[in-house]
Amino acid sequence: MVALGVGVLIVGVSIVVGVLLYSLLLLLTAAIANIEERSFGKAVFSTLAACFSTFVVSSLTGFIPIVGQLISLLACIALPVLLTQAIFNTTFVKALVAELLRFLIVLTFSAIMLLITILFARMSAVQGNLSQFINQYGGQLF
Repeated sequence: MVALGVGVLIVGVSIVVGVLLYSLLLLLTAAIANIEERSFGKAVFSTLAACFSTFVVSSLTGFIPIVGQLISLLACIALPVLLTQAIFNTTFVKALVAELLRFLIVLTFSAIMLLITILFARMSAVQGNLSQFINQYGGQLF
């Protein structure tokens, strides 16, 4: 039971940290897109509103074959931009630039983390296989 509580705590903290980092990225990209009157509070509100709204739309339409999934995809692209535009009181183009930059930063970071993970997994596999090879054939080689 304690393990379950610890797991829930870890997931909860991870979600909060993820939302805060994602909001910080929106604040950064809003500065790059030259959005006036930007604040961290607006970025957090925009991030939470986008997460909640895309979750609701995807939950309601995602189970419908093909059409529902297309609606979910379009909603997940359009809603964050429209919400950022409304919350930051800016133009559509600036909101689109901010959201696209945020997406590209997250995509780049994710790709780098994936490559690092693959690299360490390969190194671990090679090292494990080398150890196994030496243990199995080491006496015959030397």
